[in-house]
Parts: sequence; structure tokens; C-alpha cells
Amino acid sequence: MASEEKFLRGAKRALDAAEPHLEKGDLLMGKMKLDEAIEEFRAAARVEPNNSKAHQRLGAAYAAKDDYEAAITEEQTAARLDPKYF
Repeated sequence: MASEEKFLRGAKRALDAAEPHLEKGDLLMGKMKLDEAIEEFRAAARVEPNNSKAHQRLGAAYAAKDDYEAAITEEQTAARLDPKYF
């Protein structure tokens, strides 16, 4: 029973992590499915608000849609969270 509980806790953490959303968003960006990519990057930022990669990729997706105001906001957030990243 203890190993089952440990597995379920690990599975929940995986679902609550940003990385799967980032990976899916990257795949969608590659296919130019920008609205879907934005949703994935938003989900990543929602589960890990301090994840600079989530905000940077969200900014890139907004820029690809010519929404430069939103892109700048997200890029600034990413830079504030991790100044070394930029």
C-alpha cells in the first residue's frame, strides 16, 4: 500500500509540473499551432509561476502571433525571474 501511495503522489507531482506543458507547447509551436501552444505555455506558468522558461516561451508564442505587447510582458517576467537566462 505504501508504494502505491508513493506512486500516486509522484504521478500527481508530474501532472502539476510545468515541463510536460513546455514540451507539448514546443511541439505545437513547431507545427505553428500558436493558440494551442499558448494554452500549454500558460498552463506551465500557472503550475509553476516562477518558471522563467514558461514565460519566455509564452512570450515567443505571442510574438509569433504578432501580439508584441503580451510578448514583451512575458519576456520581462522571464528576465525578472532569471536575469542570467537573457
